Amino acid sequence: MGRNKKQLNTPVVFIIFNRPDTAQKVFDEIKKIKPKKLFVISDGPRKSSEEKLCIETRKIIDGVDWDCKVFKNYSDKNLGLKERISSGLNWVFDNVEEAIILEDDCVPNPSFFRFCEEMLEKYRKNENIMMIGGSNPLKDFEMENSYTFSKYYQIWGWATWKRSWNKYDINMKEWKSTKVNKKIKEVYKQKYIINHVKKLFNNVSSGKSNTWDIQWLYACLINDGLSITPRVNLISNIGIFGTHQGGYNQNLSTYNIYDKGLTHPKIISQNENYDNTFYEKNFLPKPFNLKRWIFSVLVKYKNIKKTYHFLKRGFLKIHNVLFITPKIIQIFINKTTNKLFGVVHIPTKGKPKGYILLSYITDPFILTTKEYPTNPHTNYWECLEIARLFSIRGYAIDVINANNTNFKPHRQYKVVIDIKNNLKILSPMLPISCRKVMHITSSFCKYQNTQERKRIEELKKRRGVSFVMQRHETESDNPIYADFLEGFGNKTVHNTFSQFNKPIHFIPISVTQKFEFPKQKNFTEARTHFLFFGGGGAILKGLDLVIEAFSTLPNLYLHIIGPASYEKEFSEEYKKELALPNIYRYQKPKISKDGIIFVEKKPFIEIANQCASIIYPSASEGTSGAVIQSMHTGIIPIITKETGLSEDSPSIIIENPSVESIVSLAQNISKTDPKVLYKLAYDSWKFVNKYHTKEKFSEAYADFIDNMLKP
Repeated sequence: MGRNKKQLNTPVVFIIFNRPDTAQKVFDEIKKIKPKKLFVISDGPRKSSEEKLCIETRKIIDGVDWDCKVFKNYSDKNLGLKERISSGLNWVFDNVEEAIILEDDCVPNPSFFRFCEEMLEKYRKNENIMMIGGSNPLKDFEMENSYTFSKYYQIWGWATWKRSWNKYDINMKEWKSTKVNKKIKEVYKQKYIINHVKKLFNNVSSGKSNTWDIQWLYACLINDGLSITPRVNLISNIGIFGTHQGGYNQNLSTYNIYDKGLTHPKIISQNENYDNTFYEKNFLPKPFNLKRWIFSVLVKYKNIKKTYHFLKRGFLKIHNVLFITPKIIQIFINKTTNKLFGVVHIPTKGKPKGYILLSYITDPFILTTKEYPTNPHTNYWECLEIARLFSIRGYAIDVINANNTNFKPHRQYKVVIDIKNNLKILSPMLPISCRKVMHITSSFCKYQNTQERKRIEELKKRRGVSFVMQRHETESDNPIYADFLEGFGNKTVHNTFSQFNKPIHFIPISVTQKFEFPKQKNFTEARTHFLFFGGGGAILKGLDLVIEAFSTLPNLYLHIIGPASYEKEFSEEYKKELALPNIYRYQKPKISKDGIIFVEKKPFIEIANQCASIIYPSASEGTSGAVIQSMHTGIIPIITKETGLSEDSPSIIIENPSVESIVSLAQNISKTDPKVLYKLAYDSWKFVNKYHTKEKFSEAYADFIDNMLKP
C-alpha cells in the first residue's frame, strides 16, 4: 500500500452512544483519512434524560463531507453493551470481509488506520492471526520489530476479518468443558492469570457481567488466535467512565509507527515475554491493602441501584460530619466519592446556604502530600481557592473534572462554574434560578483552532512540512449557556468571545512562585540571551518562528524550556537548528518532570538570570502563565497581543509575528543600553507583583462572587 494514499479503502466501524464531545474527537480523526465506507453502530438511550445526548452524538455523523458510503445501525431502545455491540458487529461482517473498529472514546494516532489496513492485507489468509490491536499498554517494552504477536486481545482501536468474527460465540457455550479449561492452562500457565481468566468467563456466563469483549477473548483463545500488537501505542482512551462501563486514560504515542520504517517479525508466534510482562504488571496479586479492599467492595456493589445511591448520600453526609477531621481522612473520602460518583464534595461548617458545582479539576482535592506535584500548574491552586472562597461564605461545593460529561446533578445548585463544555450539557438539568458561569482560561475554542491551523499552514509554506494540531479544542458554543463570563486575558482574548455579547469579569492569573528582583543581573551579557518558555503546542506558541530566527543569529543565544523537549516530530524537523551552538534546550529531568517546569529550582533561576528577555509569539492564550512567571524573575516580555497580558503592561509587542520581525526585535534588544534594559526588567517585575499574584487572584475572584451573588 502506498505511503501517501489519501483515502482509506478498508471500512471503518464507529461505535457511538451518548458522548458527543469524545465522539467528535474520534470522528475528526476518521475524517482525516476519509474512509470509503463508514459503519456506525449506536445504542438507544437508557433513560429519557439521555435522549438529547444520543441525538446530538448521532448528528456528528452528518459531518461526513467526503466520498463515503455511510451505513447506520441505530437502535431506538437501549440494548446494553452485550447485545448492542455484538449484534452491531454481526451486521457489519454480514456486509464486509474486514474492518477497522473504533469506539467513541478511542482517539487514534494518524498512522493507526494505515497500520491496520496493511496488517489486514498482509495476514488476510493466515488463520492464526485473529485481530490487529491498536494499543500497546507497555510503553517501555522494547520490541525488535514494528509489532509483535500476543495473546492479549486489546479492543481499544482494533481490526479483524469476517473469518475471525465468525468464530465469535456470545454465550460461550463450551467454556466449562475440559477442552477449554485445558486450553486456558496451556496458554496462561501461571495460576493467578488462569484464575483471573476463569473469573472473567464465569461472570459473563452467569450473567454477572453484561459485556461483549470477554466473549471475543474467549473466541480468540479457544481458536489459538494471535493478536498483532504495535511497537508504540496508537490509541488514546479519553473516556472517563466508558460508553457503558469504566475506562481510564492511556498515553498516545506521538510517533508515527512508520517513522523508522515498518519491519516485520520473521516468525509468527506468541511473544511470551511481552505477555508475561503485561500480566505481571496488571494482574499479579498485590499485598493486602485496606484502602484498595474498601474501594473494591464499594465498586462491586455500585451497580445495585439502591445500594449505590445509599452510599452516595452516606458518603456525602459523612464528609460533612468529618469536616474538622484530619486532612488524610477527607482526602480518602474525596478519592472514594470521585472514584465511585465522579464528584468531590467540599463541605462548609454548619448548614450550607446553598450548593455550588465547580466543573474544573478534582486532583487538588484528592491528592495526598506525597502524590501532590512539585510546583503544580497554577490551576491547582486557583481551583482550590475558588472552592475556599465559596466555602468561607457558607456554601458547600461539589467538584467534577471538566471532561466528565456523564455527571448528573443531584442537588439544586445555586451556581455552576465550568471551564470547558459542560454548561451546554448541564443547563437543561439545572434550576432556572441557577447562575451559570464560564471560567475563561484560554481564547474561544474556535478562534484557537483557527489560529493553530493558520500557523501550521504558514510553516508548511516556509518549510514544506505538515504537522497535526497539538492544541485542538473541541468546538462548542458553551458560552451561550452562561449567565456570566469571567477569567484571564486582555481585550484581544476577550474579543474572541464577542459574538456571545456577554460582559466578561477580568480575573488575573496567579503565579506559582515569586522571586526577588535580580539586582545583580549583568544586562550587558544578558541582552544577548533570550528565553522561550512555554507549554505544549510548539507551533501555536510560535517556537518554530523563534528557532528559525535564532538560526540566523549566531551571536545571540536562545534558551528553550518547553515543547521542543517532548514534541518529537517537531524536534525531528528542527534537529539541525536545535543542534546549533547558540540554541540550548533544557530537557527533563534537569528542569522538568512530566511536563511540569520546576520554576522554584536552581536550574530555572540560573537560566532566567542569564536572559534579558522572553520571546513568546503565541497565537492564542488566556494569559500566558509562563510569561507571567518569567516576568517575576525580572525578564522583559517580547510578546504578541494574543499572549493575554494587559494592554498597559510593560511589554514589547510583536505586531506581525514572523521570522523577520523576531530577528529585528532580538537584534534591537542586543544593542540596547544595559541601563535601559535594567529599568524595563524592573518595571516588568513590579507590574506582575502588583497585578499577578495569588493575593490578586483571590481579591478579584472574591469580588466576582460577591457581585454575582447579590440579589
